[in-house]
Amino acid sequence: MGTRIEAVSTARPRWFLRRHALGLEDAAARACLERGGRAAQDIDLLINVGVYRENNTVEPALASLIQEDIGANPGAPHVDGHGTFSFDVNNGGAGALSAAYLIDGFVSAGTAHVGLVVAGDADPCPRTSREFPFLPAGGAILLGHTDDEEGFHRFEFRTFPALSKVFEACVEWEPERGCNGVHVREDPALREACVESAKETTIGFLDAVRLKAGEVDVLVTSQYPSGFVERLAREIGVRADRIPAVQPDLQRAHTAGPIAALESAVGSGSFARARNVLFVAAAPGLTVAVALYKRASGRGVVVVRSAAGSWGSLWTDSCPDSIIEASRSPSMSCSVRMAARLMASSCLRPLRRSPSARQQRRRTRPSGSGQAPPGRGAPRR
Repeated sequence: MGTRIEAVSTARPRWFLRRHALGLEDAAARACLERGGRAAQDIDLLINVGVYRENNTVEPALASLIQEDIGANPGAPHVDGHGTFSFDVNNGGAGALSAAYLIDGFVSAGTAHVGLVVAGDADPCPRTSREFPFLPAGGAILLGHTDDEEGFHRFEFRTFPALSKVFEACVEWEPERGCNGVHVREDPALREACVESAKETTIGFLDAVRLKAGEVDVLVTSQYPSGFVERLAREIGVRADRIPAVQPDLQRAHTAGPIAALESAVGSGSFARARNVLFVAAAPGLTVAVALYKRASGRGVVVVRSAAGSWGSLWTDSCPDSIIEASRSPSMSCSVRMAARLMASSCLRPLRRSPSARQQRRRTRPSGSGQAPPGRGAPRR
């Protein structure tokens, strides 16, 4: 048993979506569930990894608020009913991998079948914060149980206490303003420290899993600090074309950074074509998280993209990797149905489904007998 990625999504501020962490995380979670074809009630485990939220909210856990907002079995579960366990995990830019590691433990043990990782950050006090470096963004990853070889195969986390001072953020009282403010102190050596720590951890990780850098098909990383991704790829020997192109307004995302890179890889089709996907994230502390995700061999994915840029996927057992552009797709469900019809009429063979009741009636309907089926009018001549 293992844990595979079922869907991924991000959310950015729009005129109808305020720059609040909770709103961004709610939007990302709902979009992720829609793309994965799951209902909120299916979630067994919900983990929030966002750090910076409006008004520096500490309690209750933001995961519980997200759970209530999206309708993931709020309240105490019934004795024989299905409940959702939610909690927060704080590990900065490595939080998404930390949550994936925890969910993988529950899913692999059979305790849970579906988990949702939600991330998001926004400036807690825009009027009083000083040098806040992150742009508001939310993200979500839907993880589910699988019996095949696809999924996360190994995680590794390392902490470098000697580098704990290269990035510090704290809430301090400002007497002249009469309020609290978020103060961020970033050492000029932050990027170098992140690159060197991630390089050391990643090289040891690749040796442990007996994987060469040239065999990495996609490199998914955290997005902060600026230039970390490209520098790390050069240091560990991964080609630049294996790095997903993240949209500019998500390149300064904090906890949602790795999710933005993963969404870009899925949307471009590189994730569907990949065999080995390497996740690397660096976070203040200084902490480095590395994970290896393997795609199932011989299993294709049809990626469906709508005009609005959203996407969905149909997993098949024997079809080549393809991308079908649906330029007029009002919703993801319509896109998936369109892809199914295209697959049925082309060389791509979809998964076999049992015939519906309507199809069964059509097969058994008399033809050419001159007698109408019960409840129908006379046959046309």
